[in-house]
Amino acid sequence: MYRFCDKYFDLTRLEQCAAALQGRRWVLFGAAGWGRALLAEIRRRWPASAVVFCDNDQSKHGRWLAGVPIIGPARLHPQHDAVVITSVSAGDQISRQLEELGFRRNATCFEVMRSLDPDQPMRIFENFAGFFAGDARSFLQGKEVLHIGPGGNLGVELLLAGHGARRVWSLECHSFGLCYPQVQALKSFYLALARDARSRHAIDFFERKLLFYHKGRLCLDTGRIRLIMPASVEALPFRTASFDLVLHHLVFEHVPDPEQGYGEIYRVLKPGAGTVGFVNPQDHRSAAGMPDMHPLKFLEMPRAQWLRISAQCNLHNQHTMPEHRRHLAAQGFGLMQWRDLDRFDISDDLWAGFDPMFRRFARRDLGVLLFAFHAQKPPTV
Repeated sequence: MYRFCDKYFDLTRLEQCAAALQGRRWVLFGAAGWGRALLAEIRRRWPASAVVFCDNDQSKHGRWLAGVPIIGPARLHPQHDAVVITSVSAGDQISRQLEELGFRRNATCFEVMRSLDPDQPMRIFENFAGFFAGDARSFLQGKEVLHIGPGGNLGVELLLAGHGARRVWSLECHSFGLCYPQVQALKSFYLALARDARSRHAIDFFERKLLFYHKGRLCLDTGRIRLIMPASVEALPFRTASFDLVLHHLVFEHVPDPEQGYGEIYRVLKPGAGTVGFVNPQDHRSAAGMPDMHPLKFLEMPRAQWLRISAQCNLHNQHTMPEHRRHLAAQGFGLMQWRDLDRFDISDDLWAGFDPMFRRFARRDLGVLLFAFHAQKPPTV
């Protein structure tokens, strides 16, 4: 699943880190799937290098991943280590943490993760469009749209505006290396996306002036695409009844209080308007590939315990699929469509080990690892 690719890793930054080693060891901060992918590339390019993983999750300390030990941040030293941050969502937080330990950005610690696969926003847009009534162009025409959690690029925003949305607001709580409104640093990504939009959807971003050059630099149209960052879905900076459509993709598993987040979406939607969401309520630590980790490992803990771990490591929340359904209903949403997209079969042994608060739900519902929905605010409130 996780494979080294220059669409996701900044090769220039990686080579800068290699040049800065000067006898230091490589430290890959983030003992998970992307860390494993980067480790394989480091072993290929610099096979003699000393490498360790570092992670804020204390349950990983003293263990091994892909033949490499996992240590805690207390064992790092800027004179002996060069740190590569392999986390996407926690990159800013880890950078600040390392600076407090004496590391310097782009000197002894480096952020190398990025999101430059033009097919990614295309897939996300097409996933959303699968819930639209009719074709995307007629559905989006003239709509005021909010997209929560764009990640490292504004490709979905371009596609929404290109299909006729009047204006697309984008809200992000992390930086992810986002560029706005000048996107020259990600020129190759946006040009590739523009080519794909022409070939797959017959939409020309340049003809519609969503993308244009100003003084030789590629820019986005700030009149139709607006970025607010940093901002939280739990306190949306918009007036009540502002939007015709709210979209979010793999965001609500990270929201500390998803019920509050759904309540804010309900508030900013116009009466009769809807929201489309994709949620991945599983233990993301399982991506590290450790033998005793499974996608629902975190359900073995009481919620208070998981909240302490999550706050320490910037991990996701512990809300399961049936809880998300309850949160939506509690805010007053009507469920128009619901799709369970991936499911984990829970064995009797795993079920017996879950905290009692989770065993009150149906086993089949708890096993849902990915779901999507279209929920509507009633026409009259």
